[in-house]
Amino acid sequence: MARIGILGGSFNPPHNGHIGIAQHVLRNDWVDEVWVIPCLDHPYGKTIAPFLDRIAMCQLAFQGIEHVIVSDFESQLSTPSYTVQTLRALKQKFSHDWSLIVGSDISDEVLSHWKDGAEIPTLAPLLLVPRGPRSPIPNVSATNIRKAVQDGTSITALVPEPVAQYIQSHQLYQTR
Repeated sequence: MARIGILGGSFNPPHNGHIGIAQHVLRNDWVDEVWVIPCLDHPYGKTIAPFLDRIAMCQLAFQGIEHVIVSDFESQLSTPSYTVQTLRALKQKFSHDWSLIVGSDISDEVLSHWKDGAEIPTLAPLLLVPRGPRSPIPNVSATNIRKAVQDGTSITALVPEPVAQYIQSHQLYQTR
């Protein structure tokens, strides 16, 4: 049975931190594959770029990285997008050994504040990725990337070049 790590999120936009997380998990042999699953919409109504743009940016960000699959799985589910609902549907459709990849800084939040948080580890144990100043993973904020785009500042140190080009050519994140 394949060990699959789910890297979920809004990916608004995907950035070098997301890539670092996937690479860290694979390099440490915690999973056989990482499935990058952008949320269809934000469960708390936060404004995010259109789903198809975020899927396209994820495909650009993770292209060429072995054992990483970008999935539009949440497009098959009802909204709003909750992690627990995605995990239930994945377990029903596929017989893999699932894990949910989360930053060590939010593990308590997952269990206590996310919808049906106590059920999440029963569906997919949490894989805690180190966060903070000693973490090997780049500390990148999607909020800061969007602000930099609005301010006309280069984002090429924060996202792969194809993602930066996509954002520019599709005029994403231009307005506040």
